[in-house]
Amino acid sequence: GTQQGLIIPYISTCFAFHFTGRFMRSIYDSFASNVADLSGLPDLHASLSAMKAFTTGTVSEAIENLRKACGGHGYSSASGLPGLLTSYVAACTYEGENNVMLLQTARYLVKHCEAIVGGNQPRPMLAFLSKHLQETEMASSVV
Repeated sequence: GTQQGLIIPYISTCFAFHFTGRFMRSIYDSFASNVADLSGLPDLHASLSAMKAFTTGTVSEAIENLRKACGGHGYSSASGLPGLLTSYVAACTYEGENNVMLLQTARYLVKHCEAIVGGNQPRPMLAFLSKHLQETEMASSVV
């Protein structure tokens, strides 16, 4: 039914966020084990900024949509949704407002895309962009 069609994608998203969080934690732990080397800090900051903004925004939206799907029961404290919504929506603001976090990540990406297009080697975390930028460059030179 329509309720399952609404709920199941959010459950899948929870699993995706869980495993992404574990992966990000492993990157952080690797960085923290060698704090003398700060070269990975920009990558870590950009990734965590993007993940914070994306996950908190997505989860806040999901809680609200699930509350609506429950109809009047979604307003009942017995559903647990009003408490979740009240406490979780604030996550979009604390530790950095989501739009600011996304702008920080965008600035990082633009800076490194310009460097790659300028002939510099991409940072390991952004190696995938090198191929994409080359394909885009070739496509724009054909036009």
